[in-house]
Amino acid sequence: MHPSATPLRIVFLDFDGVLNCHAYLSERSNHRKNIENLSRFDARWWGEMIDPKAVEHLNSIVEQTGAYVVVCSSWRHGHSYERLRRVLQVRGFRGEVLGVTPTLDGSQRGAECVAWIHAWPRTVESFVALDDESDYEPIMDRLVKTGWHLGGLLEEHVAPAVALLRTPARVPPPVIA
Repeated sequence: MHPSATPLRIVFLDFDGVLNCHAYLSERSNHRKNIENLSRFDARWWGEMIDPKAVEHLNSIVEQTGAYVVVCSSWRHGHSYERLRRVLQVRGFRGEVLGVTPTLDGSQRGAECVAWIHAWPRTVESFVALDDESDYEPIMDRLVKTGWHLGGLLEEHVAPAVALLRTPARVPPPVIA
């Protein structure tokens, strides 16, 4: 399905605490040889910070619902959209990344997600946010909370995310900061 077709379903995706976690990154730091010869400008270097098991859970969500990903992670501040897409791709993501949320000074991530929905030219029927943080007012009811110390995105998060994506969402008005 192409993003211009309806219904459009969106996964607002954080990275730290979702696609990686404390245990995974601790293990990776003990296996630095995998990235010693790579530059920090190489998507493969950053890809080593992403847990392929978490990416498989994300793939499951996307494949079951036809959803697209929009990155709301703080990684969007230091990486281009293209690099973020490539980082996910090198770790096995099979879906499509439509973009990144805007940065709104003084706003929570939830408000940035709402701003993205209102700016997107097509109707967004449903969405879910995957994050280990809770700064998602006014869309807390669409958050599937993962955990930095709890393993990131796990199989137990897949069904709740799929259920939310299969349920039409009320999009609140844009938040004025």
